[in-house]
Amino acid sequence: MSAVFVFCDMHTDNGKWTVIQRRINGSVNFEQNWKTYKEGFGYANGEYWLGNDIIHEITVHNRHELRIDMGDFDGITKYAKYTLFSVGDETSEYELMVLGYTGNAGDSMAYHDGMLFSTFDRDNDKDVNNCAKACHGGWWFKACHHANLNGRYLSGTSPYADGINWYAWHGFYYSLKSVKMMIRSTLPRECSDIQGQHPDGVYKIYPDGISAVPVFCDMHTENEKWTVIQRRLNGSVNFEQNWDTYKEGFGYPNGEYWLGNNIIHELTVHNRHELRIDMEDFEGHTKYAKYSLFSVGDEASEYEMTVLGYSGDAGDSLSHHDAMLFTTFDRDNDKSSANCAKVYHGGWWYLNCHIANLNGRYLSGTSPYGEGINWYTWHGFHYSLKSVKMMIRNYIKDSYYHILFCQIHFLLHCHLSTTILWSSRCCLVFIRSTCRCCMS
Repeated sequence: MSAVFVFCDMHTDNGKWTVIQRRINGSVNFEQNWKTYKEGFGYANGEYWLGNDIIHEITVHNRHELRIDMGDFDGITKYAKYTLFSVGDETSEYELMVLGYTGNAGDSMAYHDGMLFSTFDRDNDKDVNNCAKACHGGWWFKACHHANLNGRYLSGTSPYADGINWYAWHGFYYSLKSVKMMIRSTLPRECSDIQGQHPDGVYKIYPDGISAVPVFCDMHTENEKWTVIQRRLNGSVNFEQNWDTYKEGFGYPNGEYWLGNNIIHELTVHNRHELRIDMEDFEGHTKYAKYSLFSVGDEASEYEMTVLGYSGDAGDSLSHHDAMLFTTFDRDNDKSSANCAKVYHGGWWYLNCHIANLNGRYLSGTSPYGEGINWYTWHGFHYSLKSVKMMIRNYIKDSYYHILFCQIHFLLHCHLSTTILWSSRCCLVFIRSTCRCCMS
Protein backbone atom coordinates (compact mmCIF):
# COMPACT_ATOMS: atom_id res chain seq x y z
CA MET A 1 0.00 0.00 0.00
CA SER A 2 1.61 3.26 -1.16
CA ALA A 3 0.80 6.76 0.09
CA VAL A 4 0.63 9.35 -2.69
CA PHE A 5 0.59 13.06 -1.97
CA VAL A 6 -1.73 14.93 -4.30
CA PHE A 7 -3.30 18.37 -4.46
CA CYS A 8 -7.04 18.27 -3.73
CA ASP A 9 -9.38 20.99 -4.96
CA MET A 10 -12.09 21.08 -2.30
CA HIS A 11 -14.12 24.06 -3.55
CA THR A 12 -14.53 24.13 -7.33
CA ASP A 13 -17.93 22.86 -8.52
CA ASN A 14 -18.73 21.30 -5.09
CA GLY A 15 -15.15 20.15 -4.62
CA LYS A 16 -13.46 16.81 -3.91
CA TRP A 17 -11.35 16.87 -7.08
CA THR A 18 -8.07 14.99 -7.34
CA VAL A 19 -5.62 17.13 -9.32
CA ILE A 20 -3.66 14.97 -11.79
CA GLN A 21 -1.75 17.80 -13.49
CA ARG A 22 -0.93 21.41 -12.66
CA ARG A 23 0.98 24.16 -14.46
CA ILE A 24 1.41 27.51 -12.73
CA ASN A 25 4.84 29.05 -13.32
CA GLY A 26 7.15 26.90 -15.43
CA SER A 27 9.17 25.66 -12.45
CA VAL A 28 8.98 22.03 -13.59
CA ASN A 29 10.12 20.68 -16.96
CA PHE A 30 7.36 18.62 -18.60
CA GLU A 31 9.54 17.34 -21.44
CA GLN A 32 10.13 13.98 -19.75
CA ASN A 33 10.61 10.38 -20.87
CA TRP A 34 8.17 7.46 -20.76
CA LYS A 35 9.30 6.14 -17.38
CA THR A 36 9.03 9.56 -15.72
CA TYR A 37 5.51 10.12 -17.04
CA LYS A 38 4.63 6.61 -15.92
CA GLU A 39 5.73 7.24 -12.32
CA GLY A 40 4.91 10.94 -12.07
CA PHE A 41 7.06 13.99 -11.35
CA GLY A 42 7.02 17.47 -9.81
CA TYR A 43 5.66 18.61 -6.46
CA ALA A 44 2.10 18.31 -5.17
CA ASN A 45 2.20 21.86 -3.76
CA GLY A 46 3.41 23.24 -7.10
CA GLU A 47 3.65 21.92 -10.65
CA TYR A 48 3.35 18.19 -11.26
CA TRP A 49 2.11 15.21 -13.26
CA LEU A 50 0.56 12.60 -10.97
CA GLY A 51 1.79 9.64 -13.02
CA ASN A 52 0.12 7.49 -15.67
CA ASP A 53 0.11 4.38 -13.48
CA ILE A 54 -1.71 6.22 -10.70
CA ILE A 55 -4.14 7.96 -13.07
CA HIS A 56 -4.97 4.53 -14.49
CA GLU A 57 -5.36 3.05 -11.01
CA ILE A 58 -7.79 5.80 -10.02
CA THR A 59 -9.92 5.69 -13.16
CA VAL A 60 -10.05 1.92 -13.72
CA HIS A 61 -12.26 1.13 -10.70
CA ASN A 62 -15.23 3.38 -11.42
CA ARG A 63 -16.47 6.15 -13.67
CA HIS A 64 -14.72 9.53 -13.44
CA GLU A 65 -15.26 13.00 -14.82
CA LEU A 66 -12.50 15.40 -15.86
CA ARG A 67 -12.39 19.14 -15.37
CA ILE A 68 -9.68 21.39 -16.85
CA ASP A 69 -9.35 24.93 -15.50
CA MET A 70 -7.25 27.35 -17.55
CA GLY A 71 -6.03 30.92 -17.17
CA ASP A 72 -4.33 33.25 -19.63
CA PHE A 73 -1.89 36.10 -19.01
CA ASP A 74 -4.70 38.67 -19.17
CA GLY A 75 -6.41 37.20 -16.12
CA ILE A 76 -9.22 35.54 -18.06
CA THR A 77 -10.22 32.02 -17.01
CA LYS A 78 -12.06 29.26 -18.86
CA TYR A 79 -12.87 25.63 -18.19
CA ALA A 80 -13.67 22.41 -20.02
CA LYS A 81 -15.46 19.50 -18.40
CA TYR A 82 -15.90 15.91 -19.62
CA THR A 83 -18.43 13.46 -18.19
CA LEU A 84 -16.28 10.40 -18.90
CA PHE A 85 -12.50 10.15 -18.49
CA SER A 86 -10.27 7.12 -18.09
CA VAL A 87 -6.71 6.04 -18.83
CA GLY A 88 -5.75 2.45 -19.67
CA ASP A 89 -2.80 0.57 -18.21
CA GLU A 90 0.72 0.48 -19.60
CA THR A 91 -0.01 -2.53 -21.85
CA SER A 92 -2.61 -0.34 -23.62
CA GLU A 93 0.01 2.47 -23.87
CA TYR A 94 -2.19 4.44 -21.42
CA GLU A 95 -5.01 4.80 -23.95
CA LEU A 96 -7.24 7.82 -23.30
CA MET A 97 -11.03 7.87 -23.13
CA VAL A 98 -12.58 11.34 -22.91
CA LEU A 99 -16.22 12.08 -23.79
CA GLY A 100 -19.09 14.43 -22.98
CA TYR A 101 -17.80 18.02 -23.21
CA THR A 102 -19.38 20.98 -21.42
CA GLY A 103 -17.81 24.32 -20.46
CA ASN A 104 -16.80 27.68 -21.94
CA ALA A 105 -13.29 26.97 -23.25
CA GLY A 106 -14.38 25.01 -26.30
CA ASP A 107 -13.70 21.32 -26.84
CA SER A 108 -10.05 20.60 -27.61
CA MET A 109 -9.88 17.13 -26.02
CA ALA A 110 -12.35 15.15 -28.17
CA TYR A 111 -9.71 15.12 -30.93
CA HIS A 112 -7.50 13.05 -28.61
CA ASP A 113 -10.11 10.47 -27.56
CA GLY A 114 -8.83 6.93 -28.15
CA MET A 115 -5.23 8.06 -28.51
CA LEU A 116 -2.21 6.39 -26.90
CA PHE A 117 0.29 8.26 -24.76
CA SER A 118 3.50 9.43 -26.44
CA THR A 119 6.84 10.70 -25.13
CA PHE A 120 10.02 11.61 -26.94
CA ASP A 121 11.35 8.07 -26.34
CA ARG A 122 8.12 6.20 -27.17
CA ASP A 123 6.20 7.35 -30.25
CA ASN A 124 2.56 6.20 -30.33
CA ASP A 125 1.00 9.05 -32.30
CA LYS A 126 -0.50 9.08 -35.82
CA ASP A 127 1.94 11.58 -37.28
CA VAL A 128 4.96 10.78 -39.47
CA ASN A 129 7.06 12.67 -36.93
CA ASN A 130 7.31 12.18 -33.18
CA CYS A 131 4.81 14.72 -31.82
CA ALA A 132 6.24 14.59 -28.29
CA LYS A 133 9.61 15.72 -29.66
CA ALA A 134 8.08 18.42 -31.85
CA CYS A 135 5.70 19.73 -29.19
CA HIS A 136 7.99 19.27 -26.15
CA GLY A 137 5.82 17.23 -23.80
CA GLY A 138 4.25 13.86 -23.14
CA TRP A 139 0.61 13.66 -24.25
CA TRP A 140 -2.08 11.71 -26.05
CA PHE A 141 -0.98 13.08 -29.42
CA LYS A 142 -2.80 12.29 -32.64
CA ALA A 143 -1.35 14.21 -35.60
CA CYS A 144 -0.36 16.18 -33.57
CA HIS A 145 -2.77 18.01 -31.21
CA HIS A 146 -5.64 20.35 -30.45
CA ALA A 147 -4.59 20.45 -26.79
CA ASN A 148 -1.00 20.39 -25.55
CA LEU A 149 -1.30 20.96 -21.82
CA ASN A 150 2.10 19.42 -21.08
CA GLY A 151 3.92 21.61 -23.61
CA ARG A 152 6.58 24.23 -22.93
CA TYR A 153 5.79 26.97 -20.40
CA LEU A 154 5.97 30.26 -22.32
CA SER A 155 4.82 33.80 -21.62
CA GLY A 156 1.76 34.06 -23.82
CA THR A 157 3.11 34.11 -27.37
CA SER A 158 4.02 30.63 -28.55
CA PRO A 159 5.74 29.18 -31.61
CA TYR A 160 3.23 27.10 -33.56
CA ALA A 161 1.74 24.39 -31.28
CA ASP A 162 4.78 24.52 -29.00
CA GLY A 163 3.39 25.87 -25.72
CA ILE A 164 0.56 25.07 -23.32
CA ASN A 165 -2.03 25.28 -26.07
CA TRP A 166 -5.81 24.93 -26.05
CA TYR A 167 -6.77 25.43 -29.68
CA ALA A 168 -10.48 26.06 -29.14
CA TRP A 169 -9.75 29.05 -26.92
CA HIS A 170 -6.43 30.70 -27.89
CA GLY A 171 -5.30 28.71 -30.93
CA PHE A 172 -1.82 27.32 -31.59
CA TYR A 173 0.20 30.53 -31.06
CA TYR A 174 -0.68 31.27 -27.44
CA SER A 175 0.67 29.48 -24.37
CA LEU A 176 -1.56 29.59 -21.29
CA LYS A 177 -0.45 30.91 -17.90
CA SER A 178 -2.04 28.19 -15.78
CA VAL A 179 -3.74 24.83 -16.21
CA LYS A 180 -5.21 22.38 -13.73
CA MET A 181 -6.48 18.95 -14.77
CA MET A 182 -8.55 17.25 -12.08
CA ILE A 183 -10.84 14.25 -11.77
CA ARG A 184 -13.48 12.86 -9.44
CA SER A 185 -15.71 9.83 -9.32
CA THR A 186 -19.23 10.29 -10.64
CA LEU A 187 -20.53 7.15 -8.92
CA PRO A 188 -20.45 7.23 -5.10
CA ARG A 189 -18.56 4.23 -3.68
CA GLU A 190 -20.02 4.96 -0.27
CA CYS A 191 -22.24 7.49 1.46
CA SER A 192 -19.39 9.95 2.07
CA ASP A 193 -19.02 10.34 -1.72
CA ILE A 194 -22.58 11.63 -2.18
CA GLN A 195 -22.42 15.30 -3.07
CA GLY A 196 -24.42 17.98 -1.27
CA GLN A 197 -26.56 17.99 1.85
CA HIS A 198 -29.15 15.23 2.19
CA PRO A 199 -31.35 13.69 4.90
CA ASP A 200 -30.83 10.22 6.35
CA GLY A 201 -32.23 7.55 4.09
CA VAL A 202 -31.63 4.84 1.51
CA TYR A 203 -29.25 5.72 -1.33
CA LYS A 204 -27.52 3.79 -4.09
CA ILE A 205 -23.75 3.33 -3.80
CA TYR A 206 -21.31 1.57 -6.14
CA PRO A 207 -18.65 -0.17 -4.04
CA ASP A 208 -17.05 -1.90 -7.05
CA GLY A 209 -17.59 1.09 -9.34
CA ILE A 210 -20.14 -0.80 -11.43
CA SER A 211 -23.01 -2.40 -9.51
CA ALA A 212 -25.57 -0.37 -7.56
CA VAL A 213 -26.16 -1.36 -3.93
CA PRO A 214 -28.97 0.22 -1.87
CA VAL A 215 -27.73 1.21 1.57
CA PHE A 216 -28.88 3.33 4.49
CA CYS A 217 -26.84 6.53 4.83
CA ASP A 218 -26.61 8.34 8.16
CA MET A 219 -26.14 11.93 7.02
CA HIS A 220 -26.17 13.75 10.37
CA THR A 221 -24.10 11.98 13.06
CA GLU A 222 -21.00 14.09 13.82
CA ASN A 223 -22.07 16.20 10.79
CA GLU A 224 -20.66 13.50 8.52
CA LYS A 225 -21.92 10.91 6.03
CA TRP A 226 -21.78 7.32 7.27
CA THR A 227 -22.43 4.09 5.36
CA VAL A 228 -24.52 1.80 7.57
CA ILE A 229 -23.27 -1.80 7.30
CA GLN A 230 -25.57 -3.31 9.96
CA ARG A 231 -28.78 -2.25 11.68
CA ARG A 232 -30.97 -3.87 14.35
CA LEU A 233 -34.25 -2.18 15.23
CA ASN A 234 -37.10 -4.52 16.07
CA GLY A 235 -36.25 -8.15 15.41
CA SER A 236 -38.01 -8.25 12.04
CA VAL A 237 -35.02 -9.93 10.33
CA ASN A 238 -33.42 -13.20 11.42
CA PHE A 239 -29.64 -12.79 11.78
CA GLU A 240 -28.94 -16.51 12.32
CA GLN A 241 -27.89 -17.03 8.70
CA ASN A 242 -25.36 -19.21 6.84
CA TRP A 243 -22.01 -18.29 5.32
CA ASP A 244 -23.29 -17.48 1.83
CA THR A 245 -26.09 -15.28 3.16
CA TYR A 246 -23.66 -13.25 5.29
CA LYS A 247 -21.34 -13.09 2.28
CA GLU A 248 -24.03 -11.60 0.00
CA GLY A 249 -25.96 -9.61 2.63
CA PHE A 250 -29.59 -9.79 3.74
CA GLY A 251 -32.48 -7.76 5.10
CA TYR A 252 -33.77 -4.38 3.98
CA PRO A 253 -31.77 -1.11 3.98
CA ASN A 254 -34.78 0.88 5.23
CA GLY A 255 -35.08 -1.54 8.16
CA GLU A 256 -32.87 -4.28 9.60
CA TYR A 257 -30.01 -5.63 7.49
CA TRP A 258 -26.44 -6.87 7.06
CA LEU A 259 -24.76 -5.20 4.09
CA GLY A 260 -22.72 -8.27 3.13
CA ASN A 261 -19.15 -9.32 3.85
CA ASN A 262 -18.12 -9.02 0.22
CA ILE A 263 -19.36 -5.42 0.07
CA ILE A 264 -17.88 -4.48 3.45
CA HIS A 265 -14.54 -5.83 2.21
CA GLU A 266 -14.83 -3.89 -1.05
CA LEU A 267 -15.53 -0.67 0.85
CA THR A 268 -12.70 -1.02 3.37
CA VAL A 269 -9.92 -2.51 1.21
CA HIS A 270 -9.07 0.59 -0.83
CA ASN A 271 -8.48 3.14 1.92
CA ARG A 272 -8.63 3.61 5.66
CA HIS A 273 -12.03 3.60 7.37
CA GLU A 274 -13.32 4.26 10.84
CA LEU A 275 -16.23 2.45 12.46
CA ARG A 276 -18.92 3.86 14.72
CA ILE A 277 -21.45 1.73 16.62
CA ASP A 278 -24.52 3.44 18.07
CA MET A 279 -26.51 1.48 20.68
CA GLU A 280 -29.72 1.94 22.63
CA ASP A 281 -31.22 -0.05 25.49
CA PHE A 282 -34.91 -0.56 26.35
CA GLU A 283 -34.76 2.23 28.94
CA GLY A 284 -33.98 4.80 26.21
CA HIS A 285 -30.30 5.24 27.12
CA THR A 286 -27.82 5.53 24.25
CA LYS A 287 -24.10 4.86 24.01
CA TYR A 288 -21.54 4.67 21.23
CA ALA A 289 -18.20 3.09 20.46
CA LYS A 290 -15.88 4.40 17.77
CA TYR A 291 -12.78 2.81 16.20
CA SER A 292 -10.27 4.77 14.16
CA LEU A 293 -9.28 1.79 12.00
CA PHE A 294 -11.65 -0.83 10.63
CA SER A 295 -11.30 -3.22 7.70
CA VAL A 296 -12.52 -6.62 6.58
CA GLY A 297 -10.46 -8.99 4.43
CA ASP A 298 -11.76 -10.92 1.44
CA GLU A 299 -13.32 -14.37 1.47
CA ALA A 300 -9.94 -16.05 1.03
CA SER A 301 -8.98 -14.54 4.41
CA GLU A 302 -12.29 -15.74 5.93
CA TYR A 303 -13.26 -12.04 6.15
CA GLU A 304 -10.62 -11.33 8.79
CA MET A 305 -11.43 -8.18 10.75
CA THR A 306 -9.08 -5.39 11.78
CA VAL A 307 -10.42 -3.04 14.44
CA LEU A 308 -8.23 -0.62 16.43
CA GLY A 309 -8.34 2.74 18.18
CA TYR A 310 -11.35 2.79 20.52
CA SER A 311 -13.05 5.93 21.77
CA GLY A 312 -16.59 6.53 23.04
CA ASP A 313 -18.75 5.99 26.13
CA ALA A 314 -19.97 2.39 25.69
CA GLY A 315 -16.70 0.76 26.67
CA ASP A 316 -14.52 -1.27 24.33
CA SER A 317 -16.08 -4.63 23.55
CA LEU A 318 -14.81 -5.01 19.98
CA SER A 319 -11.00 -4.85 20.25
CA HIS A 320 -11.22 -8.34 21.79
CA HIS A 321 -12.33 -9.52 18.33
CA ASP A 322 -9.50 -7.84 16.39
CA ALA A 323 -7.84 -10.17 13.83
CA MET A 324 -10.62 -12.73 14.17
CA LEU A 325 -12.13 -14.59 11.23
CA PHE A 326 -15.84 -14.60 10.48
CA THR A 327 -17.86 -17.58 11.71
CA THR A 328 -21.35 -18.82 10.86
CA PHE A 329 -23.18 -21.97 11.95
CA ASP A 330 -21.98 -23.73 8.77
CA ARG A 331 -18.37 -22.45 8.80
CA ASP A 332 -16.54 -22.53 12.12
CA ASN A 333 -13.47 -20.23 12.26
CA ASP A 334 -13.50 -19.34 15.95
CA LYS A 335 -11.07 -20.38 18.69
CA SER A 336 -13.61 -22.32 20.74
CA SER A 337 -14.02 -26.09 20.83
CA ALA A 338 -17.71 -25.43 20.07
CA ASN A 339 -19.11 -23.46 17.13
CA CYS A 340 -19.77 -20.03 18.66
CA ALA A 341 -22.21 -19.07 15.90
CA LYS A 342 -24.38 -22.06 16.75
CA VAL A 343 -24.23 -21.39 20.48
CA TYR A 344 -24.85 -17.63 20.27
CA HIS A 345 -27.15 -17.53 17.24
CA GLY A 346 -25.46 -15.18 14.79
CA GLY A 347 -22.62 -14.73 12.32
CA TRP A 348 -19.72 -12.77 13.84
CA TRP A 349 -15.96 -12.48 14.34
CA TYR A 350 -16.04 -14.84 17.33
CA LEU A 351 -12.98 -15.62 19.41
CA ASN A 352 -13.79 -17.87 22.37
CA CYS A 353 -16.59 -16.79 22.11
CA HIS A 354 -17.42 -13.06 22.39
CA ILE A 355 -17.43 -9.76 24.25
CA ALA A 356 -19.73 -8.26 21.59
CA ASN A 357 -22.49 -10.16 19.79
CA LEU A 358 -24.28 -7.56 17.71
CA ASN A 359 -25.73 -10.13 15.30
CA GLY A 360 -27.20 -12.25 18.12
CA ARG A 361 -30.88 -12.96 18.82
CA TYR A 362 -33.26 -10.01 19.15
CA LEU A 363 -34.66 -10.21 22.69
CA SER A 364 -36.58 -7.81 24.93
CA GLY A 365 -33.86 -6.77 27.33
CA THR A 366 -33.20 -9.87 29.43
CA SER A 367 -30.96 -12.34 27.61
CA PRO A 368 -29.80 -15.89 28.25
CA TYR A 369 -26.03 -15.78 28.74
CA GLY A 370 -24.38 -14.29 25.62
CA GLU A 371 -27.28 -15.09 23.26
CA GLY A 372 -28.72 -11.65 22.59
CA ILE A 373 -27.47 -8.41 21.09
CA ASN A 374 -24.79 -8.08 23.76
CA TRP A 375 -22.19 -5.38 24.40
CA TYR A 376 -20.41 -6.64 27.50
CA THR A 377 -18.77 -3.39 28.63
CA TRP A 378 -22.14 -1.63 28.82
CA HIS A 379 -24.81 -4.17 29.81
CA GLY A 380 -22.94 -7.45 30.21
CA PHE A 381 -23.92 -10.87 28.86
CA HIS A 382 -27.49 -11.03 30.21
CA TYR A 383 -28.97 -7.95 28.49
CA SER A 384 -29.96 -7.71 24.82
CA LEU A 385 -29.96 -4.20 23.35
CA LYS A 386 -32.98 -2.59 21.70
CA SER A 387 -31.15 -1.12 18.70
CA VAL A 388 -27.70 -1.15 17.14
CA LYS A 389 -26.26 0.59 14.11
CA MET A 390 -22.79 -0.19 12.74
CA MET A 391 -21.53 2.37 10.24
CA ILE A 392 -18.28 3.30 8.51
CA ARG A 393 -16.75 6.26 6.73
CA ASN A 394 -13.47 7.28 5.13
CA TYR A 395 -10.99 8.23 7.83
CA ILE A 396 -9.38 11.65 7.17
CA LYS A 397 -7.22 12.86 10.05
CA ASP A 398 -4.30 14.54 8.32
CA SER A 399 -3.12 18.13 8.67
CA TYR A 400 -2.37 18.18 4.95
CA TYR A 401 -6.10 17.88 4.31
CA HIS A 402 -6.68 21.29 5.84
CA ILE A 403 -4.31 22.90 3.35
CA LEU A 404 -5.96 21.11 0.44
CA PHE A 405 -3.65 18.10 0.45
CA CYS A 406 -4.79 14.56 0.96
CA GLN A 407 -3.26 11.11 1.06
CA ILE A 408 -4.58 8.51 -1.36
CA HIS A 409 -3.74 4.89 -0.73
CA PHE A 410 -3.50 2.44 -3.61
CA LEU A 411 -2.85 -1.27 -3.72
CA LEU A 412 -0.04 -0.80 -6.22
CA HIS A 413 2.42 -3.25 -4.74
CA CYS A 414 0.33 -6.29 -3.83
CA HIS A 415 1.86 -9.56 -4.94
CA LEU A 416 0.90 -13.20 -4.63
CA SER A 417 3.82 -13.69 -2.29
CA THR A 418 3.68 -12.20 1.18
CA THR A 419 4.91 -8.62 1.42
CA ILE A 420 5.29 -6.74 4.70
CA LEU A 421 5.15 -2.96 4.94
CA TRP A 422 4.93 -0.75 8.01
CA SER A 423 2.43 2.04 8.55
CA SER A 424 2.06 4.37 11.50
CA ARG A 425 -0.44 2.06 13.21
CA CYS A 426 0.17 -1.47 12.08
CA CYS A 427 2.00 -3.97 9.97
CA LEU A 428 0.32 -4.34 6.58
CA VAL A 429 0.65 -7.84 5.21
CA PHE A 430 -0.30 -8.56 1.63
CA ILE A 431 -1.37 -12.19 1.17
CA ARG A 432 -3.10 -13.34 -2.03
CA SER A 433 -3.46 -9.66 -2.99
CA THR A 434 -5.41 -8.95 0.20
CA CYS A 435 -4.35 -6.20 2.59
CA ARG A 436 -4.44 -7.41 6.17
CA CYS A 437 -3.57 -5.31 9.14
CA CYS A 438 -2.09 -6.84 12.28
CA MET A 439 -0.64 -5.25 15.39
CA SER A 440 3.09 -4.67 15.20
